[in-house]
Amino acid sequence: RRVALERTKSTLQNMRKKNPEIFASSIAKFQKNLSEKRFVPVPKQHQFSSDGKAYWIPIFSVWRKGKARLVFDSAARTHEICLNDTLLKGPDRNNSLTGVITRFRLHPHALIADIENMFHQIAVPEQDRTYMRFFWYENNNTEKEIIEYWSNVHLMGNTHSPAVANLA
Repeated sequence: RRVALERTKSTLQNMRKKNPEIFASSIAKFQKNLSEKRFVPVPKQHQFSSDGKAYWIPIFSVWRKGKARLVFDSAARTHEICLNDTLLKGPDRNNSLTGVITRFRLHPHALIADIENMFHQIAVPEQDRTYMRFFWYENNNTEKEIIEYWSNVHLMGNTHSPAVANLA
């Protein structure tokens, strides 16, 4: 908890000073996730896990195609272990590029689709949300303190995310 909180605080402070455009875009991106109830504050009764079943993920932003993308660092290590070490990868059910190209030639028409925020379309079971905790500004207000949130949806970057997306 402490490691994720300190790393997130440091990242947000540095981003605010050195990259105000990325910082503003990150705030806007987070607001969209809040308004769609993807991320919610951790309920008071769950904030301090007495059974030891909780995990906090450091968060940072990257700049891609003119906008910020929030990154949940599930590979961040604490005491030589990270969240991704504890997750099962699942089978690789992605089609090979050769197979896809070959099948495109079989028919006169092809369809493609792009699902916006694909992993955010898949809900996380309530009992597993405790493992997807992170820190951000209260109510997305940069003048307020940083508090604990958890994700109601799957996060890109987890070891099992591709298998979960294929299953869904």
